Amino acid sequence: MSKKDLFTALLKLIGFYTFFTYLVSLLNTVFYTIVQDGTSLSEQKIEIGYYLIFIVCSLVLMLFAEKIVGVFRLNKGYERDFIALDNMKNVDIVKVGIFILGIILVASNLSYVILWIIQRFATAVRNGNMLPFDIYSSFTAFANLILGFLMITNFGRIAKWFVKWNKEEE
Repeated sequence: MSKKDLFTALLKLIGFYTFFTYLVSLLNTVFYTIVQDGTSLSEQKIEIGYYLIFIVCSLVLMLFAEKIVGVFRLNKGYERDFIALDNMKNVDIVKVGIFILGIILVASNLSYVILWIIQRFATAVRNGNMLPFDIYSSFTAFANLILGFLMITNFGRIAKWFVKWNKEEE
């Protein structure tokens, strides 16, 4: 594997992750706007525009990753052009990816869960005088936190299952 291939793959993975993250957020915003009473689509224009800009940027990152590597010369300035991956197998690459995704899930949802718990305690002490967090968002944050924790603790088994599943399809 050359360094150019590595940087191209990293840029495409980053673009893929951001694309799906902002696509799900956009769909969630549009769904909430349609379902919510008294809220019109015109009130959400800035948020929808924000998501659309990041979706387009992530698509550009995925589609033009090789050109971006060439423009910024990310593959220049190294002693060797190739990376020695003699001992690395497909399972090892998948393990790293699953571990990183698990860390991202835990890091992005841990603060929300902690704030939700603190808010619940404060509401219990004040006898319900505070507005609670959204139940859907709380459930999503808890589910993502548990999923991330499971991905971190079982990344080896998940990677072996993915590689085995991929070989069965071929």
